[in-house]
Amino acid sequence: MPPSSLKSTSPNPTDAPAISSTSFEDAELRSRDLADNWLGQRLDHALVSLCPEFSRSYLQQLIEQNCVKLDGQAVTKRAHKLRLGQTLEVLLRPTEQSKAFLPEQMALDVLFEDEHLLVLNKAAGLVVHPAAGHWSGTLLNGLLAHHKGAQDVPRAGIVHRLDKDTTGAMVVAKTRLCMDALVAMIAARDVSRQYLAIGTGHWMGSAEREVNEPIGRDTRNRIRMAVVELPKNTNPNRVAGYGSGGAFQESALVDGNDDGHSSAWMSRLGAAYGLMDEASDDEAGTIKWMGGKPAQTWFTLLENSQASATVAKACLVHARLGTGRTHQIRVHMAHLGHALLGDGVYGGPSEAGMLRQALHAWKLEFEHPFTGEYLSLNCPPPQDFVLALRNLGVRYNFSDELDSSSSRKAASQPADSAPAAKRRKR
Repeated sequence: MPPSSLKSTSPNPTDAPAISSTSFEDAELRSRDLADNWLGQRLDHALVSLCPEFSRSYLQQLIEQNCVKLDGQAVTKRAHKLRLGQTLEVLLRPTEQSKAFLPEQMALDVLFEDEHLLVLNKAAGLVVHPAAGHWSGTLLNGLLAHHKGAQDVPRAGIVHRLDKDTTGAMVVAKTRLCMDALVAMIAARDVSRQYLAIGTGHWMGSAEREVNEPIGRDTRNRIRMAVVELPKNTNPNRVAGYGSGGAFQESALVDGNDDGHSSAWMSRLGAAYGLMDEASDDEAGTIKWMGGKPAQTWFTLLENSQASATVAKACLVHARLGTGRTHQIRVHMAHLGHALLGDGVYGGPSEAGMLRQALHAWKLEFEHPFTGEYLSLNCPPPQDFVLALRNLGVRYNFSDELDSSSSRKAASQPADSAPAAKRRKR
C-alpha cells in the first residue's frame, strides 16, 4: 500500500467503530491525503488499496452512489485519475452482504456437542449459507453466535449442506483441525447420511433400488438439477473428486446448496480444499464440468400409503447417499417417477398437508475423528412430516424397523460403501 497519511473517522463522532470490528451499525468514513505515488492512478484502483478488505464491485457501487469524494466533491467515474495533494474520502455504508458473517442469536436444536464438533437438527426454512436473498438469518450466523471459535473456522465449520426446506441432522466442526478431518471423512464415504422421504405414487417392483445416474444443472431451468450425461471422454483419474485408480471420492462441500444458490467465496473455499465446486464456477483450482457429475443413491421402500379413493398414493422411502450432489435425492426420486411430496421444483404436488419437499435427514453415523467414539445420531422427523404420514395412513415404527433395514442394506453393500457398519462390528 502506498505510504501516506491515513485517517479513519465515523460520521457520528460519539460512535466510531473500527473497520475490523464486526459491527456495521454505523457507516465509516475513511480519508487519505494523496502523496506523489498516487499520481495518475484510477479512482477505483486507489479505493482497493485504501479499503483492501472490501470487494472491488462493492467499492465501485460506492462510487456510483456518490459515496466517494475528492477534495469534498463527489466523483462518480471509476476511471477518474488522481492528482497530487488531493484528499480522497470514502463513506463505507453497511450492505446486506456485510451481515453474512455477523453472529445472530438463534435457537439451535443440538443433538450432540463436544469441544470438537456438534450435530444439530436443522429446521425447515433455515438457509445454511449466506447467499443472494439470504444474507442474514442463516445457520452460519447462528453458529457464529453459538460459540466463539466459529469465527476462526472457514464457513463457521459447516462441512456439508441441506437445502432450505430439508430438515434434519447436520454435523458441524468447531475447530479447523476437526473441519479438515470431517472433510476428509465425507470425501472417503466414512460418514453415513440417511434420509426419509415421501414420494408421490405407490412404489412398484423391488423394495430396494440403487440409482447410479449423473446429476447436473438443468439446461432448461437453472434453478433445477437434472439427470444428465457425464462429460464425454472424461478420464476419472484426472478429475477432481476421483482418487487413484478412478475410485470415486466424494466432496464434503457439495451436499446441496440451499436451492441452487452459489457464490464465489464458496468456490474459493472448495478450491482451497482441492475439491470439486458444486456450483461449477470457473474459479482457479476448480474444474468446470460440462455435463453431469456421478451420483449414487440407495433407496429402500418402507411403506406405501393406503389404497383408497380418498388418500393420495404415496410411498415412504429410506435413502442413503453414496455421493452428495445438489438436490440429489429429490432429482433421483423424480427420475424414478416418485417426485417428493411438496416439491414443486420437481413436480411433486402438495398433498397430505405437506407444503415443502418431504425430505428429512434422519440419521448420521460416523467415528469421532478425535475420540474414536462411534456416533449414531437419530433425528426424529418434524411434525409436518409425521402429520403427512398420518394423513396418508402410514403408521411406521422409525426406531426399530429402520435400524434393521439400514443394517440389512449396509451388509449387502461392498465394504467400501458401508464403512460405518463395518466399524460397528469391530
